[in-house]
Amino acid sequence: MSDQSMPTGSHLPTVTMNVLRRRAKLLEQARLFFLNRGYWEVETPLLSADTCIDAHIDPISLTVDGEVRFLQTSPEFAMKRLLVAGSGSIFQIAHAFRAGESGNRHNREFTLIEWYKLGATYHELMVEVSEFASHLAGWPEAEKLTYREAFMRETKLDPLLAPEDGLWELARCRGLSSRPVERDDLLNFLWADLVEPTLGLQSPLFIHDYPASQAALAKVREEPDGTAIAERFELYVNGVELCNGYQELSDATELRKRFERQNELRIVLGKSPLPVESRLIQAMKAGLPDCAGVALGFERLMMLLIGTNEIKEVLPFPDSRA
Repeated sequence: MSDQSMPTGSHLPTVTMNVLRRRAKLLEQARLFFLNRGYWEVETPLLSADTCIDAHIDPISLTVDGEVRFLQTSPEFAMKRLLVAGSGSIFQIAHAFRAGESGNRHNREFTLIEWYKLGATYHELMVEVSEFASHLAGWPEAEKLTYREAFMRETKLDPLLAPEDGLWELARCRGLSSRPVERDDLLNFLWADLVEPTLGLQSPLFIHDYPASQAALAKVREEPDGTAIAERFELYVNGVELCNGYQELSDATELRKRFERQNELRIVLGKSPLPVESRLIQAMKAGLPDCAGVALGFERLMMLLIGTNEIKEVLPFPDSRA
């Protein structure tokens, strides 16, 4: 097989050796970026009794020696336990797993680059993420726009204050066939349909300060107008979301409430609830230090760099050949 040719045959990888060498070089550059900034690399279990609870993310579970275990959707839980133990700023290049995520841009097994910066604000971490992207991809400094500004620019509706009937009317006109139960489902539909394709087309763009209902594991603050804002950000390039970052929540009681709420939503969606009790909650009771954290999808970065919409062109053995 020529090094330049696209492999054929189900026993072969779906990428050329040149692409795999470029992948390896990018991972090497990523490690050097963090090591030069005082981070150190950690490894945490891929198989755990704990799992992140999210209504729209489904972990892959299996029974091992009579006990239920989960392949990790992110190394977040274990990395935060290390932060509680005094690790300082850390990074990890980890495989992550999510059921039901197969398609042009998704693979059930993928690579996350996740890091936590001690004592940093999420705005400071955005600067570092932009520098990381420039280091690996040569992109210019990322611009910033709040979720509210981006949403209003494309829909003329305030995502935080607009009546739900107005959101539904626009979503219906855009092709949503039935009205969802949750306001966030309307926001997410309109975001994906009208807003997301416009983001980061000229230069990388951070979207930050999301509705509090979309906080996940980020801290929430109250604005002067009384609206609640999640201190969370995502980086977009050419309409593609590359990463998700937080000013990390440190309140164990609030974390439990959010997990319980996500389980309620899972049940509404016909999904099984996930275990709320976790070692992360125990660790946060002991005290998670102030920090900001982010997870970046490595395959999505590579897809943008080589100019493809197919994740199979940056993975040696995607789901179809794994």
